[in-house]
Amino acid sequence: MLSESKAMNFLKEPIESHIGYQLRRAAMLIQADLTTVLKELELIPSAASILLVLANNKDVIQMELSHLLGIKRTNISPMVVSLEKRGLLSRSSLDGRSQYVKLTDKGIKLLPEILLCLEQHAKNCFFHLSGKDISTLNKALKITQSLLDPKVINSEQAAENQQLSFLIVRTSSLAMSKLVKDLAALDLIPTNASAMIMIFNNPGINQSNLGQSLGIKRANISTLISELKTRKLVDIQTRGRAQELRLSEAGYSLVKQIAQILEKHETYCFAHIEKPKNLIRSLLTIRDQLA
Repeated sequence: MLSESKAMNFLKEPIESHIGYQLRRAAMLIQADLTTVLKELELIPSAASILLVLANNKDVIQMELSHLLGIKRTNISPMVVSLEKRGLLSRSSLDGRSQYVKLTDKGIKLLPEILLCLEQHAKNCFFHLSGKDISTLNKALKITQSLLDPKVINSEQAAENQQLSFLIVRTSSLAMSKLVKDLAALDLIPTNASAMIMIFNNPGINQSNLGQSLGIKRANISTLISELKTRKLVDIQTRGRAQELRLSEAGYSLVKQIAQILEKHETYCFAHIEKPKNLIRSLLTIRDQLA
């Protein structure tokens, strides 16, 4: 574990300087944009990915789809059923237990429209990134993904920009899953931990500014602050209509433990990245373009 002095140094670094935080924020915006561009086709991003994988992989069983896309089997099954009902794919029994999944003619005809949507998505997200930036992000995130889940097989069916989009969302999801487990011992989730660090670095910050800084909706930030208040981790002082937030003594003690966990997590996931500032700049470019 980190010493207390090292934990304090980590805490004093802006939260925006942490790759994990930047990755999470970029992934949220990318997922939202994917959802928007695919809405006209009545597809969610995961469903579109299933169709693209089937277009480039013959004789795929449903379990393999789960590995190819990094989607839990319990989640992929209802999506496959939904696509089958729309006549976009079909299933055939393999051994009474496993099932082959393949595109129908209707599914094949939909592919060009999906690719057009993804081309627009790539422009929305990555237009201001250079080829070198995209290549660097791809390489870095594939290494992180392999560290977090060696079983995941990356599908190579898409163009580089779309593959980058998939990598960002998938790697962020894996990193978040690990962080949730790491913080469970403190009975915290990543959002609450980030809020406490932000309050530590900005004593007196109000609830609205905290939510805006972390990209959390007003209704959700209210719930978050209520939870921290119930656990007596924050003190709230009302000034006019604004409520100023500060860590309580218990919160100040807990935030040091949070710093130890987050630093260890950041090192495990991203220590292999040679120039983290360049990666952060690329993720910020994506965020700025989509915000």
